[in-house]
Amino acid sequence: MDETYRTEADTLEAFWISNGCKHIEIKQARDTSTGELVRFAPGTDLADARDQTCRRWTALWDRVGNAMWAAWATSGPRPSNPHSTK
Repeated sequence: MDETYRTEADTLEAFWISNGCKHIEIKQARDTSTGELVRFAPGTDLADARDQTCRRWTALWDRVGNAMWAAWATSGPRPSNPHSTK
């Protein structure tokens, strides 16, 4: 099941999902001070979001990356074979 996350950096915020398979998708980002909204196409990952926005969004993408790794680290090991009983 996909989990939705919200990450902030100053007045910037991003909404992204983690599908539990070590992949995230950035849904949208917003500057709460100006109201600017950036919506991303389905399947946009963190690297693509960085490429599609200007430098002022860098701190936000850094925080999303940190949150992503933290979420993966706390999710525990997953079997590589979904039918595994180990």
